[in-house]
Amino acid sequence: MNFSNFGQKFIQPSGISQLMDDLGDALKSEQPINMLGGGNPARIDAVNRAFLAVYKSLAEGELGSTAIENIGNYSNPKGDAKFIDALVDFLNRHYDWGITKDHIALTNGSQNAFFYLFDLFGGKFADGKDKSILLPLAPEYIGYSDVHIAGKHFVAVKPIIEDS
Repeated sequence: MNFSNFGQKFIQPSGISQLMDDLGDALKSEQPINMLGGGNPARIDAVNRAFLAVYKSLAEGELGSTAIENIGNYSNPKGDAKFIDALVDFLNRHYDWGITKDHIALTNGSQNAFFYLFDLFGGKFADGKDKSILLPLAPEYIGYSDVHIAGKHFVAVKPIIEDS
């Protein structure tokens, strides 16, 4: 199949796709395994039971009708307004940040979020500039190394360490 440059970028093997293949293969193992990386937390029965209890209470409680109402329906492109309002309230109440719904962006996960961030702030700009992202470790998570569309997005600078 003939894909665009964008499509070609995303059908190539990447660090994260190789990591996820390895994790998937590990889960198929006959041997007991403890998942300690790749974004997959270890499965702990007590934690799974706690998640299930919270999920059941949400489904059966006051928020249950809203949750069931949203199943199979499209949300607003920015995400569910009630959820965003609740998130703003939570963050302001717990951290006193003074944020509004305009400060919230919902994504499908960290790689999706960093895809947007890195490609919004790094790469070629209309004025001809080519900007990079400076990370302390470039990048520290293998999944972030392949999320940019084109060009070199990351730069690293050797630190200067001074004794005090």
